[in-house]
Amino acid sequence: MKFLPTSVLLGLAIFANPIFAGETDNGYKSCYDAAGANGFTNFTKLVDIAGYKSILEDTSYGGVVFIPTDEAFGVALAALGLTIEDLSADVNAIKKILDYHIVVDGRRYTGDLKDNMMLQTRVPE
Repeated sequence: MKFLPTSVLLGLAIFANPIFAGETDNGYKSCYDAAGANGFTNFTKLVDIAGYKSILEDTSYGGVVFIPTDEAFGVALAALGLTIEDLSADVNAIKKILDYHIVVDGRRYTGDLKDNMMLQTRVPE
């Protein structure tokens, strides 16, 4: 697994929303449901293509998912000279991107994050 420094995750958080699986107080059954209900269409499209839907629908999942907004995808893809359709054609690239956004070592709330803290993602070491 790959560990990301919190400074990187906090930078991503400017354009991403952390959503926690299994939260009963937010009205969503899963991260996938929350992403779909809140209009993160590019993210849910890529999750479906990558075959990660079952991971993010699992209500027992105890990690955090940083979900990039459609705006974030637009900015990043424009900088690379790509469209969401271009990215959608490359399943391996989608999995690499999504793996950086799925933190697997437990829930982290804003107050839990510290400078230089490392969070474990799905990215292999």
